Amino acid sequence: MHSTARLEQLPVELLLIIFSYLEGYDLIKAFANLNSFFDRLLHSSQVQIHLRVNEDMSEFSHIFIKNIRSLSDDSYHKHVSRFIDLHISQLKQLQSLTINVDDYDDTPIVSILPKLVHLEYLNIQCERSRQGSSILSVIVSLPTLRVCIIKARRCSIKDILAIDPVPLNNSIVHLNVHTRLQTSCLHSILHRLSCLRSLQVTYLTRNTSSLLPQSIFENLRMITFTDMSIKVSDFDEILQKLPNLELISAGPILVGEHKFEEMLLDQRWMKSFDHIKRIDIEIEWSFFMEGKKEDMRTRLPQSHPGLRGPWHQYIDGCDNEHAFSFFIDFNRNMKKRNKWGLERDIF
Repeated sequence: MHSTARLEQLPVELLLIIFSYLEGYDLIKAFANLNSFFDRLLHSSQVQIHLRVNEDMSEFSHIFIKNIRSLSDDSYHKHVSRFIDLHISQLKQLQSLTINVDDYDDTPIVSILPKLVHLEYLNIQCERSRQGSSILSVIVSLPTLRVCIIKARRCSIKDILAIDPVPLNNSIVHLNVHTRLQTSCLHSILHRLSCLRSLQVTYLTRNTSSLLPQSIFENLRMITFTDMSIKVSDFDEILQKLPNLELISAGPILVGEHKFEEMLLDQRWMKSFDHIKRIDIEIEWSFFMEGKKEDMRTRLPQSHPGLRGPWHQYIDGCDNEHAFSFFIDFNRNMKKRNKWGLERDIF
């Protein structure tokens, strides 16, 4: 009783901050029906409830649904989808959604998303879904969405957004696509997301002659490619079409021994990265040595400010044939991250 009275004496603003760090079920179990003060506070629109949905559907009636700001699934099942089906009319304040979907959902996610009128963060996994293209088409049309992560490694997204070529009214600043994305789809995404500042692509399939569309994208600050589709020749295009780029990450990029040494010694190529705050380019190359094994570091310019390695070494085939991986790594001062885990200075 004394501890409850002491809690009541805390400023409401501090209590709301404390509540925001508690999972929804824990918050309700701890403070609901405690006394009239906490009941009024939990029912007020100031409370932000972050809920991890599980299969215990009987608990749902005890949640203060209108105050839910964040929904996520604590398993690989579709509990969140069922929860949204039941309570979609009350989820007016939902800002963050992490969800797994597939073709067997009772209500297709493409019809649910437009009803979440305050949604800012979406992490969606559709590994078994054949809706990948239609889901992404809906995502880029959501006016309040700022951050989106879409995971669909088992499927390919292609021919998206073919109907409306006009840039859409959206607010997406960060897009992370974990799926097989054609370069033509990458072109469509860049044209339609005028606010985009950070783009991460995991699997890229080339079906166009150029990596990027024939436009200048001044807003884009971060770009990441994490597969082996990027070539050394792509960097000239990237730097030309993304003039305000601050972070670039790519690789692994496979090059031959002589090409790698030429690239390191090409001052024009290295100079072109001067304005970028952070560069992580993973280079993989192989070389052949006759006779005794040799420390690869003796073959590289020792004074080069961006080179570090070898961080990984392995023997391929026979004792005198080796392959190494290096990072071309420029790390300048980076700002603190925002609530989505992204660099603050980028927004």
